[in-house]
Amino acid sequence: MMYVLFLVPVIIFVSGFLMYKNPPKNINVFVGYRTKKSMKNKNNWEKANKRCGELFIKSSVILTLISVVLCILNSLNILKLTENIISLITLLQLVPIVIVTFIVDKELGKKKNNKKKINISLIICIVLFGIFFIYKLFMLYKYTCVQIDFNKEKIFNEKVVISDKVDLSGDRLHFEEISFKNYFDEYKDSDGNSDIKVKYGNDGKIEKFYSISKEKQYIDILSLNSISLYTEEDSKINFDTDESMRRILKNNNIKDDIDFLRFIKDNYYIKSNILMSDSEIKNNFIINTFVEVALPAFESVSLVEGNLNGYIINLSGGNIKEIHLVNDGYRYVILLGGEDNVDEKFITKLLETISFTN
Repeated sequence: MMYVLFLVPVIIFVSGFLMYKNPPKNINVFVGYRTKKSMKNKNNWEKANKRCGELFIKSSVILTLISVVLCILNSLNILKLTENIISLITLLQLVPIVIVTFIVDKELGKKKNNKKKINISLIICIVLFGIFFIYKLFMLYKYTCVQIDFNKEKIFNEKVVISDKVDLSGDRLHFEEISFKNYFDEYKDSDGNSDIKVKYGNDGKIEKFYSISKEKQYIDILSLNSISLYTEEDSKINFDTDESMRRILKNNNIKDDIDFLRFIKDNYYIKSNILMSDSEIKNNFIINTFVEVALPAFESVSLVEGNLNGYIINLSGGNIKEIHLVNDGYRYVILLGGEDNVDEKFITKLLETISFTN
């Protein structure tokens, strides 16, 4: 598909070469530079064809160099030239033909002693700037998310500081490398799901529940080749989002989920602009789309510091909180439900009893 970028420059060059080296001798309506001014007399006809051929050759050389640069940038993945973008560039390559027509006709209208050549290089530079501007507008249109009603200040707006002294008294629950005081002695296996422990009220309904699991960190999941936030139906996603996410994590020295949440807080919602590189525009799109997909379910996120390293997610729409503790490259997720379980004092008391064996 990239060869299409060279079709217009080649056609312009061949036409220009023939008009410059072998211009049509007689005025006619079929071949040559045919405008009202050029066909006025023999002198204008010869002069116009010669000048048009000269400008066509110069324009084709510049357009060819631009096409070569675009091909190189595309091969290096600095630019991603889709079929739509290539079609737009090919259309814009026809602009110099209009400019040359304007220049030649304007020169024909001037008196001989006042003849002043128009700087074709300046005109081409203006055209190139126009192409760049239109391309950037296209990128901004294609890779811009609608800002959702999400207050990024909800991330880490509160802190829970856990002292170094761990309460190891009493009966303890153990799961993988984590253990904590057993405040859940009266809980039973949930019907159909033994991973969730529940406590029933006097009316026979679930009053409280908890579960614990060991999972990969979000940053590890997001950078896997087989995992993506985005559906195939999303027509805006036509680049390697997994590779882009890995690049975001590496370039910003994001080592765990806590760093990632801090990065989101600092970078959502940064508006893209035409001075940004293509990769910056796409990175913004990835981060903003992630927020749009994942974070609306969060009412707030509190940071856990001190003896433990993690965060607490207060989920929207109910008395449910998730405690995420990062240890040795994994997340230990304690899901708590029920009015008493999500009480800040209870959560702090529970965190003060948590210890890891590694």
